[in-house]
Amino acid sequence: MTRALTILLQHAELERDQALAALQQTRAQAQALQQQAEQLQIYRAETQARDPTRGGRSAGIEALMGHRNFMARLQQAQDLLQLQLQTAELHAQAAQADLLAQELRVAQVRKLQERRTQEDQKQTDRRDQRNSDEAAQQRLQHHRAQARELSRETADQGESGSAHSRY
Repeated sequence: MTRALTILLQHAELERDQALAALQQTRAQAQALQQQAEQLQIYRAETQARDPTRGGRSAGIEALMGHRNFMARLQQAQDLLQLQLQTAELHAQAAQADLLAQELRVAQVRKLQERRTQEDQKQTDRRDQRNSDEAAQQRLQHHRAQARELSRETADQGESGSAHSRY
């Protein structure tokens, strides 16, 4: 594996880890906003239950106006919180998509690294096979040369033996 691919993989993994951290952060923010919205909804319901005119009671105009103004502000706060929650959820979705893209990038770099390692292994195997074939070829040539030499020596001895037997 080349150093460049190792560095590229480390960089891709770092970016993936950062995307994961960003996703976790946006999810935590969305969850905190959701809890605030739920608490505000409960508070609003409790406040509504304390309506001065509830149950046919009579109340002064100031108390009635104060309660209605307060309820309107609670509604505004709830609407604003709902908008913030929607925005946080959109950010979480974007962070999820970014994480997915980064995980895909890491997988691509690993696959490339794997292919390069396989190619390197194939080249090494071919080189080893070529060296083995060359060594076998050299041994074969050496054995043939020895066989020819032995054959000549045997032929020379045979000729000198026949020459001696003629005399």
